[in-house]
This record gives sequence, C-alpha cells and structure tokens, in this order.
Amino acid sequence: MRTRWRALISAFAALAATTMPALAHRADAAPPLFACSGSPRDFNVDTKADVYGFDRSARIWLMRGTGSASAPFSHRIAAQDQGTWDHLDNFTYVGRTRNWPCAVYARDTTNGTLEAFEPDRYGRVHAFWSSINMRAYSMFTGVGDLTGSGYGDMLARDRAGVLWLFRGENGPDYWDVFKPPLRVPGTWKSVTALVGAGDVTGDGRPDLLARDGTGVLRLSPGTGQATKPFGPAVRLGGDWKWATAFIGGGDYTGDGRPDLLARDGTGRVWLSPGRRSSAAPFGGRTVVGTGWGAYTFLF
Repeated sequence: MRTRWRALISAFAALAATTMPALAHRADAAPPLFACSGSPRDFNVDTKADVYGFDRSARIWLMRGTGSASAPFSHRIAAQDQGTWDHLDNFTYVGRTRNWPCAVYARDTTNGTLEAFEPDRYGRVHAFWSSINMRAYSMFTGVGDLTGSGYGDMLARDRAGVLWLFRGENGPDYWDVFKPPLRVPGTWKSVTALVGAGDVTGDGRPDLLARDGTGVLRLSPGTGQATKPFGPAVRLGGDWKWATAFIGGGDYTGDGRPDLLARDGTGRVWLSPGRRSSAAPFGGRTVVGTGWGAYTFLF
C-alpha cells in the first residue's frame, strides 16, 4: 500500500510540474486541495493561526483560530481522514517542505518512521509516508526556516541529550525532505520541552524556546547559520514547570507577532502575546481556553 501511494503521489507531482499551467490569483477562487495561506499554523486557509489536538481516542481535532486577542479560538471540528491513528506520537508542525505547503509530522511508534500529514483547505489532515526514522530521538520539533532555504527545518534531541538540526531541502528524491542532520552546539540533556517559537525577537529569523527540568524557560535567538543556528540563550522570567504542553510560532491575536500558548495541568490554555522584543519577548499571560486536558498532543 505504501509503495502504491508513493508511486501515485510521485506521478502526480511530476505531472503537475510539467503539464499544469500556472493559475492566476483570484480573491474568490477556491484554494487547492492542499494549501496554506502563508501564515504560520494556518491550517484551513483563512489567514488565522489554528491548533490541532490529538485526543486519547486517537482522533484529531482542529481548534479554529479567530485572530481575536480576547477569544482566539472558535468551535472545534473533527480533522482526520480515514485510517487508524493510535500508533502515532510526537506530532509537530514543520511548515513548508518540498512536498507540502504546511506539513505536520508524527512518529510511528511501531517502527520509528516519521509520517507526514497535510491539511486540506478545510483543515482536515491526510496521511502520507516518509522514509525518515526517528527511533533514536526522545523529542523533536519544527522550528521554521532556520537556514534560509525556504523550507521548514526540524530539531531532534537524541537519547544521549545531543541536539540535531534536520535542514529542509528540495532533494533529488520526492520523499527526501531533510538533509542529513547537523549537530547543534550546546548542552541539551536537561531540556524537557523544545518549542519552535517563530521570530519572537523581531530580527527576521526564527527562534527557539527550551524549558529545563527546573522549570526555567530560555530563548535561543536564531542566527541563520546551519552550523551554529542559535545565539546565547536568554532566561525568561517565571517558573514554567506547570506547563504540560507548549505551542509557539502562531499569531493568535491578529497583531502580526508570534505568540506563545501553554497548557496547564487542569486543561486551561494560557496565551502570552508576542512583543517582537529580545529583552521581553512576551507579555503577561491570560486564559484563552479550557478543557484542553483531553488532548495528549497539541500542535
């Protein structure tokens, strides 16, 4: 079945590249089957950042963004196609790859393979296969385009505590979306959460948030260099040990700046608005949702 899907999708990609004419932009035109508006985490092509939740029954739900600071989410909708999803973990948003405009990846717990998921224009995700094996890594996260290639990159920490950068690329094979990993300098063994934060410093480069076991959250500013992708980490205020999940990189308030979402142990979701400042990247947090404890993964 996997081989058949690969053959079909590869054939479609080749046909599209050689025979399909470019379409003129029309404001009222329906978006293609797989499409994103270009706004980070906009999964249903309405220019508003959204959130997916994977619940304990292995179902995926889309929490639709509104772009309103006071009420950033509206009703949720069921967001998966046919299939069984209970073999997956570590969902993460990667963004543009050579195959898809706003890809999400997850790991198959049975064999370690990374699987790709692409939203359609309604925000429903459809599964495709990848040839990358992530069994050796204890956590990984999409971080945006760290290197300026035009494709989303991914960070993965192995079980020895070493952090690796998977650079997005337009490789020779349709299924090769990342270059071989490069080791990221620094000590990452104590990290309990990695968050692709988007450009929170305002310098045009995506940044990284990392929480350690004591609850300290640090901001590592992006440099744009593949061999040394981050500058010196800066400690942010407060104790973040309470957070059971983070989501970064999306503009949930509609002001054009990436915000930070964090869920607590009671299922409440807190929003810290982005300020585009390296000295104080986020404002004071407020509760913007409840009942999110039903989700084992938020992405």
